[in-house]
Amino acid sequence: MFSPDRRYVLRNVNNSQEPYHSIFLTDKRTGKKRKVYDYGRGAAVVWAPDSRRFAVNDYAGSDFTNTYIFATDEMARPIDVQKEIYDKADDLIGGHHEYFGVARWLRNQRVIVHHWGHGDEGMFCQCYIYTLNGPVQKCARQPKSSDPEQRCEDTTP
Repeated sequence: MFSPDRRYVLRNVNNSQEPYHSIFLTDKRTGKKRKVYDYGRGAAVVWAPDSRRFAVNDYAGSDFTNTYIFATDEMARPIDVQKEIYDKADDLIGGHHEYFGVARWLRNQRVIVHHWGHGDEGMFCQCYIYTLNGPVQKCARQPKSSDPEQRCEDTTP
């Protein structure tokens, strides 16, 4: 998958043993290649508009996800999006079979993150705006549907 400016390409490499899948980043200008992430089941990538960052939504298990933002600059540390939202969101609904996913980038430093799953009150879907290494706020408009979980899954890559 090429970055928006086509300088970088992310490639999935399948392995016969664990980790079963790896994502490699190649800089087409320099030819430099590096492994950025290993995963076991399925993952989706969402590039930032400026091609300097990308989000990986790792659908790691039947009841959880891992969501990270990586930079093309190998010196930058990955951001654990779920941890950021857990630490900063005031009204986070918790539960079981809980998933997170970066749905899209608003700008180079802001993403829309969906959080869905099953809680004490049944199925839920929440939308957050996360500013990288900054605040988390609830989206002004929340996904609406008779099935909030399906609505969140439909709008998350």
